[in-house]
Amino acid sequence: MFGTIDYLNRNVAHKSLLNNKSVRKIAGAGDPVKTLAEEQGSGGVSFAANLQNLNKYKRGSINAFQNALSMMQMQSEGLRQAKKIYNRMLSVAQMAADPSAGSDTRSLLAEEFADLREQSIAINAMTVNGKDLFDARAASTQYSVDFTDGFSQTDIPHTGLDSSGRKYWDITKDVIYNSGQITIDHRPYSAWDKVTIFQDDVNSPLFDTGEWTTNSEFDRFIVKYGPDRETTFQFQPQDTNGDGTYDNKTRYIGHLGLAADNSASGWETRKNSEYQNLGLVSTNKSTALTSDLTVRITATGTVFDINVNWDPLEMDDSLAGRSGDMQVNLNQMGLGYLRQNTAGFPTISVGTTADALNAIDLLRTEIENLGDQKGKLGSNFNRVEIAMDAAQKQLMTQEKALSQVGGTDLTADLIELSKTRIERHQNAALMT
Repeated sequence: MFGTIDYLNRNVAHKSLLNNKSVRKIAGAGDPVKTLAEEQGSGGVSFAANLQNLNKYKRGSINAFQNALSMMQMQSEGLRQAKKIYNRMLSVAQMAADPSAGSDTRSLLAEEFADLREQSIAINAMTVNGKDLFDARAASTQYSVDFTDGFSQTDIPHTGLDSSGRKYWDITKDVIYNSGQITIDHRPYSAWDKVTIFQDDVNSPLFDTGEWTTNSEFDRFIVKYGPDRETTFQFQPQDTNGDGTYDNKTRYIGHLGLAADNSASGWETRKNSEYQNLGLVSTNKSTALTSDLTVRITATGTVFDINVNWDPLEMDDSLAGRSGDMQVNLNQMGLGYLRQNTAGFPTISVGTTADALNAIDLLRTEIENLGDQKGKLGSNFNRVEIAMDAAQKQLMTQEKALSQVGGTDLTADLIELSKTRIERHQNAALMT
């Protein structure tokens, strides 16, 4: 009697265990990790979890590619609108080029032309979720900015006096873009000079050397700035006379506040390092609201030499896809600023017959350049679509593998659950 009860008791416990296992399998149906945990233990769980992580990354890449396609569709629409604007501007310029056009007609044409140009600039400045739709640095028309080809205090009159009565010299240029790289070679002589770079606020300079002195050789600073980055500088000692000795070494090591390394210049290991603030030198973030740039030299001595060059910053790689998975490089897209590539980069206009003729030439060039941009955009579309197709195929392969290793017969599990419940109830009834 007691043996029978003991058997029934053990059988009920066994059937309960089977029942719970069936319930867990049914609850985990569709989740390969839970299913493999029931069927194959930790090894199966690890395999399925890895596949699921791969799927997650692949879906992230596909979403990123879809976002890139959406961006490119907007760029395509931007190019289409730009072409309409450029064609209308060309028509207006051709009418304004007619020498017989009266002053009233020319005034109306000039007003429409200026409005159309502003519309084109607005397209160039459009952003989507904080990301620029176009980058003017990628435009087919580029501008060469000649900041200054070297001068000393005797070449031009000083601009004014600071609050302490010291003379200063300003060089101001419109550099077209609101970001760039400025290379400064500076040599003060008998006393300290201070070189500052500012946009529209002299009290918040992008760059400030502090009270800088040398021992007759040039020192070089390379300043990088832009609204989407911190302003930084590199310092590069110069052996101006080529004798292998850096005459300014003790000066610049002291000014920058770091011990010399073991190189001849004392700075070789750091010449490509970028700093925001170091020793006497300080920087501030730039603004995107202006492309005007001023270099100011404040001199306490009687002699200095300076040379300033400006270059556009190199564009970062444009990537579509998800980091850590599949990515593709994209061509950068840009529209021109519709400015004449002459001193000062004046905006194109149709105020006179001569202006209108110049505008016609420039607009024809810009319309041709739109074809180049469309070609780059078409290449981007192809690259992303090929990559997205490959990612989708990989995702399908991985999901098929998951379904195979983690698939269960849900109907069989439901039948097994019912059978174990019936048997457990029968055994429990016999025990009462």
